[in-house]
Amino acid sequence: MIKAWREHFGLTQEELADRAGIRQPSLARLERGDSTPRKSTLKKLADAMDISVEQLID
Repeated sequence: MIKAWREHFGLTQEELADRAGIRQPSLARLERGDSTPRKSTLKKLADAMDISVEQLID
């Protein structure tokens, strides 16, 4: 869902990573499903896109 929301808002991985305060390679791994995000990371991503954490995990 992270990638779907990012694309919905027209953001690049770099832009979203910068907004969320995480590294772009980490975001890429999350989008591919190569790693499981921590709750704190989900919160950062949700805040960066002004959506709820629930919207990222549904």
